[in-house]
Amino acid sequence: MYTIPYSHFLQINRGRYPVGQRAELVVGQRVIVPDLLAAQRAASRRNVAEVKLTKQIHVVKPGDTPEELAKRYAMTYDEMREYNRNYFPKGYRGEIRPGYKLVVKRPVDMDDSDLPRQLQYSGYRDRDAVSSA
Repeated sequence: MYTIPYSHFLQINRGRYPVGQRAELVVGQRVIVPDLLAAQRAASRRNVAEVKLTKQIHVVKPGDTPEELAKRYAMTYDEMREYNRNYFPKGYRGEIRPGYKLVVKRPVDMDDSDLPRQLQYSGYRDRDAVSSA
């Protein structure tokens, strides 16, 4: 029914079986087995909750200059160059044209207290053993 290595089963059910003796399951006995699908979903939610977006894309319009964009997005000119190395090669001031997509800082409208709390989930839960085979 569940495909997990025997050693993993013993590890997560530590203390239920005497050391050195083979684990023998009895019908109706409660054991812990991994709920892999739930663990994957929880990990996915946890990863989303940890992400805090700090950058966005700005499409250059006619008349935009790197200095003006840096000021508009509360960046230094050097940060603008660092975020957009392909438009600002080292030692070259860089030239931007309408239509270029530049990476800029995202305005921070919320503080960390507004972010969703991380879900703490181990991925294991008790299940009733329905058979020993």
